[in-house]
Amino acid sequence: MSQSGLRVGLTGNIGSGKSTVAKIFELLNVPVYYADERAKRLMVEREDIRNQITDVFGEEVYSYGLQTRPARRQVGRGSKAGEVDDGQTTSVEQSNDRLKTEISQSDEEPVPSTGLVPDRADLKSPKSYQLNRAFLAAQVFEYPEKLALLNAIVHPAVAKDSRAWHDLQKAPYTLYEAAITFETGGYKVLDAVILVTAPEATRLNRVMARDGSSSEQVRARMARQWPEEKKLELADHRIENDGQKLLVPQVLAIHDILTKRKASVSGN
Repeated sequence: MSQSGLRVGLTGNIGSGKSTVAKIFELLNVPVYYADERAKRLMVEREDIRNQITDVFGEEVYSYGLQTRPARRQVGRGSKAGEVDDGQTTSVEQSNDRLKTEISQSDEEPVPSTGLVPDRADLKSPKSYQLNRAFLAAQVFEYPEKLALLNAIVHPAVAKDSRAWHDLQKAPYTLYEAAITFETGGYKVLDAVILVTAPEATRLNRVMARDGSSSEQVRARMARQWPEEKKLELADHRIENDGQKLLVPQVLAIHDILTKRKASVSGN
């Protein structure tokens, strides 16, 4: 555990409302690292990541300003299909739902302001790289093996970036908000994990209303995630977001536990 505080995961299945819960924690001055949002930014900002993604998907995956992305000088040998160790990848079944959302949608969730993350305006500069999300989405669904390669490129970069971000924080604990913390095994390096739950019917209706998706489409995405029962066996804390129980008291109770836990560790 870092001296800067506890590393706590915040996760939940699609439609559970984990982003809403994260914003409540932020009101308590808890720093939150939004992994999915940060992954999208790293795919644009980091030259080494852009190069690896281009090696897998081709030059069409990025554009540069209003023009097609200029050809880059080859530096060494990049990651090609079939050359990534199995141990570095997550399964297609586990990661497909999260990356479908990352690639095809552009949300406006808050991003940690630590100096590591540029202003959003910087990414909209005429000279900035742009990820061709429609092309990338089509590729990962037509060629599932490329999704595993994409995961192997992005996930380690996000893990390293999140650790560097965490070490800059001065709070008793930070939150790592991600959709598939359990599926990827990321929970193993965290001090605790909070799971946000909600009945399946509630989650289904939320996602249909939010995304305009059909019931069949949402159920297909749900089927690719671990069931809540399995995640509850591994979670340290649970927040029920069923529309009946109030969220704030649940958040405050967990916040108190984590703050006291950090204080007791620091006192030893």
